[in-house]
Amino acid sequence: MTGTRHHWLDRFFAVALSRPRMFVDGWGDSEVLRRAAEDPDPLGEREGPLVIRWGDPEPLGRLWARTGAFESPIPSPPLPAAVRPAHALWVTATRDPGPRPTWVVLAASGEAGFKRRLQLVGPVVAAGAGAVLLENPYYGLRRPAGQRGTKVRTVADQLLMNLATIREALALVDHLAAAGHTRLGLTGYSMGGHMAAYAACHAGRPLAVVPAATGLSAEPIYTEGALSRAVAWDRLGEAPRARLGALLRRIVETLPQLHPDSRAVLVAARCDGFVFPEQVEALHARWPGSELRWVEGGHVTALVRDAAHIRRAMVDAMARLEAVC
Repeated sequence: MTGTRHHWLDRFFAVALSRPRMFVDGWGDSEVLRRAAEDPDPLGEREGPLVIRWGDPEPLGRLWARTGAFESPIPSPPLPAAVRPAHALWVTATRDPGPRPTWVVLAASGEAGFKRRLQLVGPVVAAGAGAVLLENPYYGLRRPAGQRGTKVRTVADQLLMNLATIREALALVDHLAAAGHTRLGLTGYSMGGHMAAYAACHAGRPLAVVPAATGLSAEPIYTEGALSRAVAWDRLGEAPRARLGALLRRIVETLPQLHPDSRAVLVAARCDGFVFPEQVEALHARWPGSELRWVEGGHVTALVRDAAHIRRAMVDAMARLEAVC
């Protein structure tokens, strides 16, 4: 965006992220693309309660953790068979994960595993909350054959990743609610915050919501921002930015409104080179009653240096939810 000052570290990371590139195999499955462009409700009806196989609690530093396994609500196909088995980590301060304020925490772009999210939310968990961390579709143990690292090979794969993340996050929320956890939240950083925001809009229940370093639409992230350097535009045919932008705008057009009793606190960086301030403000404006908190610096430094602000937002959003639920 003209006139926007981007942090130098974001520019550095943009270059580092440009290899390998994403979408090297082009657009991908035409039916997935068609549904994303035409279906007013791409998520469809939610299924019954998710069956999760939770392991026994094990110590994790000063916390307790249980690993969980389940099948994604998205069938195979279109989801690749290797991606469908899902994994989660449930962390609490005590061995018994009884009812308590609990967050579903979604992964940032390129974040395989749980280490970074544990560092982010660990202090909130140590103070008494719970957190369920989802292994992102197409990442880590869920990476399909032929994919290099976390760079998905087609646009359709990216759309399926987003769809599966949202459906799985909602299934985890429903699972926790059925287990007696009445105070629930969704959060994440960057792509994780974007998926948390979209999942919250589809939840149909009051939630605490803390989208960090994200905005309303992913269009400028892919077509203009620092991440656009990592896209294999030469593999996407004629006018690829316009076509991808139109597809991502359509997804925003079908987004439901957030539940009126949800309590949202947005955290964003003023000099973010990946997520432009205009998109953060657009998400804030779409959610009446939400709060927007700015931190100095860029996309990378906000997570490294300003994680305490995100944790404070989580505590405040959950307290506000408790006041109305």
